[in-house]
Amino acid sequence: MVINFSGNSLIKKTKLIFKLIILVIIVFYILPKLLSLLWYLNPPELKIREEHLLEKPLRVISNIINYS
Repeated sequence: MVINFSGNSLIKKTKLIFKLIILVIIVFYILPKLLSLLWYLNPPELKIREEHLLEKPLRVISNIINYS
């Protein structure tokens, strides 16, 4: 049995496989690294502290209004 390969179809398949490999590398390696870097640069704990700083005066104001 003779199998005939054309150069164009082989190049097209190789390009497709190469693009898939690049996509997998981006999704499973680069994106998690970027997300962890962003998480490190902007930790959520600071936001929580800032929210508490804003929440306390609002709570005091609401208590004053409720007791009036």
